[in-house]
Amino acid sequence: MKMKTNKSIKAVGLIIIIFSALIVFSNFMGIIIYFVLGIGEANNIGYFFDFYLILFVMMMIIGILYLLSGIYVRKCKIWANKLATVISALLIIFIFFILFYFIEQISVFVNTNHYIILFIFIALVFSVPFGIIIWLLNKSTIKTHFI
Repeated sequence: MKMKTNKSIKAVGLIIIIFSALIVFSNFMGIIIYFVLGIGEANNIGYFFDFYLILFVMMMIIGILYLLSGIYVRKCKIWANKLATVISALLIIFIFFILFYFIEQISVFVNTNHYIILFIFIALVFSVPFGIIIWLLNKSTIKTHFI
C-alpha cells in the first residue's frame, strides 16, 4: 500500500527546484558574460575575477545536483532528502564564505567597518531560506514519508 505524500514535502521540493533553477540560470548567464566580456583576461580589476569561471562551473554543478534532489524530494526518496540537506548546508557556508571574501577584497578600497552589519544582514537574509529547508526536511513528521 502506497503511503499518501504530505503536501508540505511537495512544496519543499518545488521550492528546492525553484532555487536550483535560479542557481543554474544565473551561473549560466555568468559564464556567458565571462566569455563575452572577457573578465579575468585583462586583469584590470585584480585577482578578484580570476576564479569566476571556476566558481560559475562549481555553482552550476551544485545547482544541477540541487535540482535533482528537489525533483526526487517530491517523490519522497531518502537519498534526495539527504542530498538536499547537504547542499543547503553547503550553500549556507558558501554564502558566508563569499561574504567574508568580498569584505576582504573591498577592504583595500573602502573602509568596511561601517558596512559589516549590512553584509552580515544580507548573508542572513539569503541563508535563512536554506536553513528553513534543512529544518523542514529533517522534521520527524516529514522524514517518516521518505523511503
